[in-house]
Amino acid sequence: MIEAIKKSIQKYSGLLIVILIGLVLYRVITTTNFNFIFASAVSVMKPFIIGLIIAYILNPIVSFFEDKFLRFKAFKARPKAAKSLSMLTTYLLLAALIYFVVISIIPEIVSSIQKISTYLFNYIPKLEAAFNKAVENIDISGSAAEEIIDSIANTINSIFDTILNSVKYVPNLMSTVLTGTFNVAGWILNVIIGIIISLYMLLDKKNLIEFCKKVFFIILPKKYFDSFRAFIQRANLTFEKFFLSKAVDSIIIAIIFFFGCCFINPDYALLFACVIGITNMIPYFGPFIGAVPVVVLCLLQDPYSAIWMTIFVIVLQQFDGYILGPRVMGDSIGIKPMGVIFAILVGGALFGFVGMFFGVPVYAVISKTITNYVDKRIREKEAEAEAGKNIREEKADEQS
Repeated sequence: MIEAIKKSIQKYSGLLIVILIGLVLYRVITTTNFNFIFASAVSVMKPFIIGLIIAYILNPIVSFFEDKFLRFKAFKARPKAAKSLSMLTTYLLLAALIYFVVISIIPEIVSSIQKISTYLFNYIPKLEAAFNKAVENIDISGSAAEEIIDSIANTINSIFDTILNSVKYVPNLMSTVLTGTFNVAGWILNVIIGIIISLYMLLDKKNLIEFCKKVFFIILPKKYFDSFRAFIQRANLTFEKFFLSKAVDSIIIAIIFFFGCCFINPDYALLFACVIGITNMIPYFGPFIGAVPVVVLCLLQDPYSAIWMTIFVIVLQQFDGYILGPRVMGDSIGIKPMGVIFAILVGGALFGFVGMFFGVPVYAVISKTITNYVDKRIREKEAEAEAGKNIREEKADEQS
């Protein structure tokens, strides 16, 4: 009897352990605030995340300078010195860029935003009054027509009120953001620590890559590891080529637009150039997205400047599309225009403005991965068909 009980316990002990573990996991999952844990982990890892992003952005620049320095005889026998000098050059350029942005660009943009908000705050009531006066002077017969006009007037007045209520908070937006919403000191500290971390990441880049390869080699089976490594290499190359070439193209367009805008609307030239340069990162739709607020603001101030601004934007975008873009970018991602438009629309619908930025390279990586898989399967099918054909021919020869 005792032996039978022992056998029963041994038989069902594994099942009991699994049930107990399941109950414990269920209790942990239902009582743990994973959102808080995730937010805390992200907060702790924020300097490392910032450092990783900075290192990834600066890596192509470091490689560019390193290749240039290695062409000199003095550095061919000393590759470490070439790498150190390339990193020093890159980080000096980064420091100069940060200094220029903080000292020159940000104050000018803040000043432009305050001027525009003040102008709109004073202009919109005048526009609303002019519209109401125009509606009152319209001679309309019929109750249905009067109801339509009243409805349109109420809608437009509501829009005016909404814009006015929003605009009046814009002058204090920057100070509110800096003093209340964000912890500026902590954010700056995280960026400084991130820059330091990115320096060590770039110095130890090869060892970090080798370590990641070993980890994924242990986790993934051999056949999946090779595919995964090829996917990561393809994704990295696509993102690097797309964003680097597009950033260079957008910077050139922003500089040209700034000097051209100085002759059309010098008050907000820097702000308009930043808007055009940032939105130009989005293929096809970006130039139109950036041009709309620029032209509208010019139209509110001076209709003639709006006409010249529209012509200038159209000419500049044609120059970018047919001359500058092909020279700077070339066929950087290898997808057709229809695929680019599809990627932008889907990315924007799913993730908003950020999705429009990242939609094209993500689509390029996925498209290339699917294409490679389909081509591989076709080659395997053709090889199988060829092998079957050879076997049938050999059998036919044996029978004859």
